[in-house]
Amino acid sequence: MSTYSHITAGQVAWKVNEIATASPDFIYEAPDGTQCVYVETDTNGNRVGSCVVGRALIALGVAPGDIIEQASSFLALNKLGILTAFEDSHETRYWINRVQADQDEGKPWGVAIASANVEYPSVAAQLASKAVSG
Repeated sequence: MSTYSHITAGQVAWKVNEIATASPDFIYEAPDGTQCVYVETDTNGNRVGSCVVGRALIALGVAPGDIIEQASSFLALNKLGILTAFEDSHETRYWINRVQADQDEGKPWGVAIASANVEYPSVAAQLASKAVSG
């Protein structure tokens, strides 16, 4: 497995926010009907992102085969070597985990983002600032 230490938790949060904001009414359903998976096999036999965190990781260049199913996004990011960069809010990984947890509870992605933003306003401010500055 490769290490992805060049990807930061802030980049993952940014990509999660981008994906979820583009489809705010989307309600994730696990392919096996029981629990979230980061990667699934599509109808063409390709390994693709499944949940919002899995989609974000693959969009950032993580190989689907390197993503190990974990109970939380904390563990998944750790296994990939993705850390919180100095410029990231110290709550960034908690924000990602909150979005993931809400998604897993059947909440629409827009609701998951909104609740994470309320719980972790420093991350929300950082994401909003990045959206403005581009």
